[in-house]
Amino acid sequence: FWAEAVVTANYIRNRCYTETVGCTPYEKWTGHKPIISHMRSFGEKVHALNKNPTKGKFDRRGLEGVFLGYSYDSKAFRIWLTGARKSPSAQETSDSRTSSRNPLLLTKAHTMRKTSSNYYQQQCRSSNTN
Repeated sequence: FWAEAVVTANYIRNRCYTETVGCTPYEKWTGHKPIISHMRSFGEKVHALNKNPTKGKFDRRGLEGVFLGYSYDSKAFRIWLTGARKSPSAQETSDSRTSSRNPLLLTKAHTMRKTSSNYYQQQCRSSNTN
């Protein structure tokens, strides 16, 4: 999974504040502030939602996998499905740390990252106005 790790590291690096640029490289390139509330830890255990319509009402819909990164062309995650040994993209996942049934519920770690990002974005805006 070295290629996935490098691509994910680059994705994260482009959304981190850089003093030489005065803001994030993503913001410098696109002109928009990066949204990082969807960020996850590389290699963490996740459960993807299987939206297969042939499933019965009481069949399991969660697929266990490992988080590999972010999709190249859509708002989805790249996940290694441990049982199927393949790597599809999934739009709805949940952490193994969350006990809630809501797959989009953010954990405390995600909230802390979002707060620190807001700090960097404020720093970027204040440096651009000077």
